Amino acid sequence: MREVHPPIGFGDDFDQLVLTLVRDWSVVAHLLSALQRHTTALGESLRDRPAQQVLCHGDPHLGNLLHEGADVVSLVDWDDVVLAPRERDFMFLRGGVLTAWPVTAAQEAWFI
Repeated sequence: MREVHPPIGFGDDFDQLVLTLVRDWSVVAHLLSALQRHTTALGESLRDRPAQQVLCHGDPHLGNLLHEGADVVSLVDWDDVVLAPRERDFMFLRGGVLTAWPVTAAQEAWFI
């Protein structure tokens, strides 16, 4: 496993920006290491488990949505369709470009 935060020595040749970066990185280094360990463990557990391939839009963003009424939203512009794990399009909803609408726990469960 690669190091998230290799040792960084302080020297006289560092400017203030570098010193600030080193200080801020050091504050969260333990969190970054924990995140790296967690994602590595998840990756290892999923590596041998085949992912079901489903039809995904491939480019969902607000420009590809049509709001047609209170309960009707259509996803248009299907020229980037891909077969991929169902999470492929979901990544755009969580922390991606489709953040205009909050995602409920029930909606998130559809992708898990």
